[in-house]
Amino acid sequence: MNPEPIGCFRVTTPVLVVIDPGYRDRGNGLAFNNARRGMWRCSVNRRHRRITRLTATHEDAPRRLRWKSVGLLPVDSGQMAIFGPECQDDDFDLFYQSLCQLSASEATAGIFDEGCVSSSGPGNGHYPVDLALDQSGHLAGVRVRFLE
Repeated sequence: MNPEPIGCFRVTTPVLVVIDPGYRDRGNGLAFNNARRGMWRCSVNRRHRRITRLTATHEDAPRRLRWKSVGLLPVDSGQMAIFGPECQDDDFDLFYQSLCQLSASEATAGIFDEGCVSSSGPGNGHYPVDLALDQSGHLAGVRVRFLE
């Protein structure tokens, strides 16, 4: 079950949000305030065409990260996204529609300006979120596990 790269996105603030993009209220997601700025790589793992994991790591992160579970996040729209906070602020309906197109595509995942999105494997539910910090204590990786 090797990771499948889906692309890179740029983080311009120290904030990274993990949330079902269908939620207008960010209280249903996690916001990390210590993310490394710069390019982040996004990948997915698959099993039988279903996405089992969505992962984003900073370009300078070590190949082996120490992951720590930080909780469960709800999914009600069948997708999960990792992005900078300014993405969702402009036109919510347009933002949400564009992410739905990416997660409903044949690839079931994709990159947008400041983040990545994927379908949530088996669909709606609550999924574990893990983070990895670099040696200086900055967020260097985040992942959502849909299927084990």
